[in-house]
Amino acid sequence: VPLDAVPGAAQFGLPVKPIKNLLTLREQIAQATGPLRIVMLGGGAAGTEVAAHIARLLRQKGPPGSRVTLVSGDDELLTQAPPRARGILTRFLRRHGVHVLCGHRAARVEEGLVRLENAEPIPFDLLVSAIGIRAPAFLRASGLSCAQDGSFHVNEFLQSTAHPEIFGAGDCICFGSECLPRIGVFAVRQAPILHHNLRAFFTGARLQKFKPQKNYLLILNLGDGTGLLTRGPFSFRSRLAFWLKDWLDRRFIRRFQNTPAPA
Repeated sequence: VPLDAVPGAAQFGLPVKPIKNLLTLREQIAQATGPLRIVMLGGGAAGTEVAAHIARLLRQKGPPGSRVTLVSGDDELLTQAPPRARGILTRFLRRHGVHVLCGHRAARVEEGLVRLENAEPIPFDLLVSAIGIRAPAFLRASGLSCAQDGSFHVNEFLQSTAHPEIFGAGDCICFGSECLPRIGVFAVRQAPILHHNLRAFFTGARLQKFKPQKNYLLILNLGDGTGLLTRGPFSFRSRLAFWLKDWLDRRFIRRFQNTPAPA
């Protein structure tokens, strides 16, 4: 569910992106003088990860009596992960004080109140939104062949299925009838293929195929020095998983810091 699909969410809530919004959230929690009722909308990777960090921040610096509620329209958290990972994550959040409310989709947001489709409304002092990513509206308006979520259909060469001179990558594309999970690993791996194919299209060179990984690595930072690692059906939570995530993230950033700017 994209942010603007929940009326009032953009007006009364704080989206997790851009990332600077999380600093704003941290400051609001630190400056609070009374108990906070914080509601997180979204049970995917971003929503659960941020909810875990909010719970930790409340335990360390938040006003006594504060509470965080995680609301997901899906029947389980992290639906794209294997069952074992979903179980580990749900138990972890509940053990650390997060009230997990699955199967309850937000209908609209009013000032200080989240109204649900099939449950009692939830009052809040702070609302954080991580309820999905949507492709730009102009893609569907342009007449491109698009999926239900608005992302446009591409082939294995990242070309529009209707207009091969148009290329795309990341969260704005969809392969056939099934879109890839909205996680960074796919966009990162598509980038060099996209770069090559754009150049090849104009020079007549051979295009390269993008082959998405069936088993990709996903590690969530749970805020307590541990990470939840999943790859295919394999899942575990440990400090080693957090260390691996931290090392991979820092290595990724260093690649950009060490890359000279184009002339």
